[in-house]
Amino acid sequence: MEFIITIIIIAISIILITRKNNENISFNYISQEALDTLEEYKELDKELCIVLDTETTGLSYKDNTLLQISIIDSEGKELFNSYIKPSEEHYSGKYYKSWKIASKINKITPETVENAPSWHEIRKEVQYIINKADYIMGYNIPFDIKFLLSHGIKINDEHKFIDIMNMYEINYGRSKLTEAAEHYGYDTSSAHDSLEDVKMTLFVYNECKKEISKKEKSEDFIFTKSQIPNIEEYETNKGTGCFMLITLILSILYIFTSTNNKK
Repeated sequence: MEFIITIIIIAISIILITRKNNENISFNYISQEALDTLEEYKELDKELCIVLDTETTGLSYKDNTLLQISIIDSEGKELFNSYIKPSEEHYSGKYYKSWKIASKINKITPETVENAPSWHEIRKEVQYIINKADYIMGYNIPFDIKFLLSHGIKINDEHKFIDIMNMYEINYGRSKLTEAAEHYGYDTSSAHDSLEDVKMTLFVYNECKKEISKKEKSEDFIFTKSQIPNIEEYETNKGTGCFMLITLILSILYIFTSTNNKK
């Protein structure tokens, strides 16, 4: 009997976990046009390459948080763009009331994000797009990926990354995004807004492709998550894991107690 009760408890736990992980997404921040674009890729069985950029309160993904995230496809169609209001829900436990140094660069102030959604509100929608993507491009993309991982975004081992900074560096040395864009004649006056930066990144990528020699093909710049150094993922399902562990412990205690009572 004790064994059957234990199995029932574990089965209920698994059902609750599955239900939690398969919660329906309510699309409040992805436009219908973006959803249609994503559906079109699926219907045509086309690989989806997205260009991603973030703005943050600082450079360390361990101690800072996101302020803006923007995503477009390889044709320049906007898939997602939102400011993010820092909140106490941030995994580090810190609440960011100001970020003066970062504000000097990205021009994002507490007033800018005052009415923006929290990361908790938009995370599932960002994850939805990430899950659809085959390729993720960016300028110094490991920086953005580390922030996303530390904020609970799941990256699959099948995801492929392209760092446009490395492509540009082959011919012109390590450079900032604005320097690379200006080299090709792009107006960078609106730089450090993540939506403008993803458009700028896509422009630099298309220009770099024209210059890549026969020895360095585009495929040579593709890498996976395992090749990004110092990756540290923040598990958003820690609570679920704890629940499962507690359930198992209680089940074992129940069996142990029942056995002793019989004696």
